Amino acid sequence: MKRSWLMLVGTLVLLSGCGAGTKQAASSSSSTKSSQKQSSSKSTSSKTASSQSSSASSSSTKTLAWSATQNQRLLDFMTTFGSQMNQAYTQWQTNAAPQWFGLDLAQYYADHPEVTLNGAKQSVNWMPNAGQFSRDAANIVAAYVDTHDTILYLFAIMPDGTGQAWVVQQAGMPATVKKTSNQQVSSAFTTIVNGQTPSDASASSNATSVNTKNLTQPQIKTWILHNLQKQAPAYAKYTVDAFDWTFSTDQLGESSIEVSVNHAYTNAHYGTNADPNSTEEVGLFVINSKGQLTVANFGSFGSSAQGPKDGSNTIIATSYN
Repeated sequence: MKRSWLMLVGTLVLLSGCGAGTKQAASSSSSTKSSQKQSSSKSTSSKTASSQSSSASSSSTKTLAWSATQNQRLLDFMTTFGSQMNQAYTQWQTNAAPQWFGLDLAQYYADHPEVTLNGAKQSVNWMPNAGQFSRDAANIVAAYVDTHDTILYLFAIMPDGTGQAWVVQQAGMPATVKKTSNQQVSSAFTTIVNGQTPSDASASSNATSVNTKNLTQPQIKTWILHNLQKQAPAYAKYTVDAFDWTFSTDQLGESSIEVSVNHAYTNAHYGTNADPNSTEEVGLFVINSKGQLTVANFGSFGSSAQGPKDGSNTIIATSYN
């Protein structure tokens, strides 16, 4: 009887030990599954982070560029916009900059690698050539000054590839700029940066409604130069300051404008090597009684433009554009 009792106790102890072992095994299995689940979660998280990083990297590698086509679209827009505002804007180029508050802008951009935007210093990359765009600074790809030399528009492509149109209306170094509140200008530049042509209906409407028989001399210069550059690409790099302009009006009220290249100016600003005491005839432009812009083709312009070379007038523009 005693022996049977001892055997029963031993059996219970053995069974108790087996139960503990089963619990430990279950616990170990649960721990393993939890570890695998955490590992899987970490793997998923890692993949998500990697995907986000890849997406960010893709966004940051967006091409930063400014083409001749985009430059021409902006020139066309600013010509139209200027006429709407009863102003004319001169395009600023790196080798031939107009004056702004009496400052030579070519020298200004060379000396000032930053501007003040929203109260903070903003690094700028002035007029970059292809392949020289910065991902750490605003890339100023175009600038326009009004005929009174007091309004300066700066057009910037930011490091993220977006376009911003800035306006400067006070003198100072570095320039204090702000995003223009003119939605027409801002929207047009964004459209151009995105590779499209501005199609603002009101701009087109206003352009055709400008009274071309009652333009100011700065407007006439801008109108002639724009159409001259379309007819004779050799003049595309020049601003109105590179030419001599002689205005006259006949008894019929038609305006005649004789235009010639100022060699002294082009030598100083474009590195040409012409006789500074001579001029180069471009053409005799006439705004006729209908307000159409015509030209009597002669001189270097006549050799590259379409139309008769016998001195008769050829219509090159019927509206202010």
